Amino acid sequence: MVHSEWSSTSNSLKRVSRFSTVEVGCFDPELYMFSLALCKYKSPIALAKELLAPGGSSVLRRVSLEEMYERAQKLMNSNEVILDGDSDDEDDEQPKELKSIRFSIRDPITMGALKSPVRGRNCRHLSCIDLNSFLGLNKSPSGQRWKCGYCENFLSYEDLEHCALTEEACKRFGSQITNLRHMVEFREDHSMVLCKPVRSHQERARAKKLAADATLATKESSNSRNMAEEVVELLDSDSE
Repeated sequence: MVHSEWSSTSNSLKRVSRFSTVEVGCFDPELYMFSLALCKYKSPIALAKELLAPGGSSVLRRVSLEEMYERAQKLMNSNEVILDGDSDDEDDEQPKELKSIRFSIRDPITMGALKSPVRGRNCRHLSCIDLNSFLGLNKSPSGQRWKCGYCENFLSYEDLEHCALTEEACKRFGSQITNLRHMVEFREDHSMVLCKPVRSHQERARAKKLAADATLATKESSNSRNMAEEVVELLDSDSE
C-alpha cells in the first residue's frame, strides 16, 4: 500500500522522498505488458452504505414494485409457470387459474435471510443475492470474483440493482424461512405466499420406497385375488 506519508509512530520506515518506486520484471523471452493501478480502498460495509444511501450519489438503481410486477408477468408468460388451481371442474363459476412464479428470499452465499436484496441488471431471474455478503465475498482476490450466485454472470457493484419486490417478500416472510423453506410464490394478482418446506433427499428417498412398496403390495394382492377366483370346470367323461 502506498500512503501520502509514513506513520509518525513507525521507527522502522523513514520517508526520504515524496516518490514511490515500484520495480517489476520478467525473465521470460516473450513480450509482456505490465499495468499499475493506484486504488482507494473502501470496505464492503462502507461501500454498501454508500450504495444504499437515499438521495445520494449512489450508482445502485432501485427497481420499484410496479416495474417488478411487469418483469414478473413477462417471466410468467415466457417461462414454464405454476398454475394455482387443481380442480378439473369446467363450470363457468370456477375461479380463474392464476399464473405464478417462484423466487428465493435466502442468500445463496451465506444461506441466511436477505437483508439488502440485489441482482444484476442483465440477470433474467427473480431471485436475489445480498449486497453485503456479495461485497464481502469479493473483497479478497479470487478466481471466482464478482459473479452472480445464480446465473454465474460477472457483476460489478455498478451493475447491481435493488429489488423492491424481494424486499417486500423479506419483510413478510423473512422471520419464517428455514433451510428447507425459503421459496416465495408470486402470483399474477400480485399476491405472495411462502411455499411449503422442500423435502430433504432422505425424505424423498423414503417416499419413493414407500410408493414402490405400496405398488408391489397392490400387485401381489391382485395376483392372489385372481388366483382365488379362477374356476376349473371338470367335465364328466360321458358328457358330450
